Amino acid sequence: MATIPAIVTRELFDRVQAKMATNRSFAARNNTTTKYLLRALVSCGSCQLACQARRATPTDQTYYICTGKNLQVRKRLGCTCRSKFIPAGALDDLVWADLVDLLQHPDRVAKALQRASGGCGLPQELRARQENLRRGRSSLAQQIERLTEAYLSGVLKLDEYERRRKELERRDATLANQEELL
Repeated sequence: MATIPAIVTRELFDRVQAKMATNRSFAARNNTTTKYLLRALVSCGSCQLACQARRATPTDQTYYICTGKNLQVRKRLGCTCRSKFIPAGALDDLVWADLVDLLQHPDRVAKALQRASGGCGLPQELRARQENLRRGRSSLAQQIERLTEAYLSGVLKLDEYERRRKELERRDATLANQEELL
């Protein structure tokens, strides 16, 4: 019989249990009637603020509602978020179905991690920043090469060549450091 790979480590399980305990403490104070799968985990797609789980009284429907609609937040930010209410049941069902599918196919997690470590699946902005840094370093390498050619052909004196080369190398090191951080 094949062994099933551990999808969830003990450390991750303990962190999730601690988060659930925290969520329960919030729920005891704010919500005594409805359980929400994604409590404190949903953020607004428009303004990126957190969404709170609420029951709409006239229809008795449950929703995740952006805190950008809250009076205190509106006063602080000076505007109201225009996002619509997110039906809690539909979002909870969608996330639950994805989680069940993921647990039934753990090989997908390994493949996704491999793709991510290879640079696939990175957000466009991050890829663009990486490409800009690569281009910047390539340009600096060309500048160093041209500077060296100018020195060898006698256009520049040694002290001027060294000063300019050190500056270009310093800029290249800065870009290499930024590349490493990304």
